[in-house]
Amino acid sequence: MLVNVRRLSEPKMVMGLTGPQAIKFTGDLCLEMLNTTCKSSKIVVKDVYYDPSLQYNLVSVTDISRTGYVTTLSTASNQVTGPAGTFDLIKTCGVYALPVVSGRALGAFGVSNMTEEELMHLRMNHCVSYAKMQVLSKSGARGVNPQLKCTKRQCNICVHANITRHPAPPASTGQTTTVRDMSFDLFDMSKITTIGGN
Repeated sequence: MLVNVRRLSEPKMVMGLTGPQAIKFTGDLCLEMLNTTCKSSKIVVKDVYYDPSLQYNLVSVTDISRTGYVTTLSTASNQVTGPAGTFDLIKTCGVYALPVVSGRALGAFGVSNMTEEELMHLRMNHCVSYAKMQVLSKSGARGVNPQLKCTKRQCNICVHANITRHPAPPASTGQTTTVRDMSFDLFDMSKITTIGGN
């Protein structure tokens, strides 16, 4: 999403959620978004700060206003309005997200640069951790690549899911509920054939 990435002449100190951060890069942010009429439009926000270590792309209202757009945050509606139309903001846990469309080229670029561990994690629908994948790999489980490593690299999708998920209902103890009131998060897929025939 960033083009024309360049190093700042000297680091810029900004106050982040985890304390002061030294930003060393800047670039132009290209946002391809769907407006309220489902039309795709591109907005370019120039000279945004770039930190490769951040897990999320954060855009300030000030940055958006520099492109000629007005942001409205209210109990009735949360929108960004400007030359390309009106865009509804997506609210999750008090954080507002822009309706950005990821193109095929961006998706292909992401997949082509994944490690074997990240690719396997993606194929397992993000439900198996890197540590558990390493155990499956060592045990010779069918369909799991051999010699997978346990990486400390965080998966952005898993991080976002953990932030926005709802707490699971408490498990039944049998004391205050009936025997039928139980919660399960496991599925038996042993008899379902995968796309690859396993």
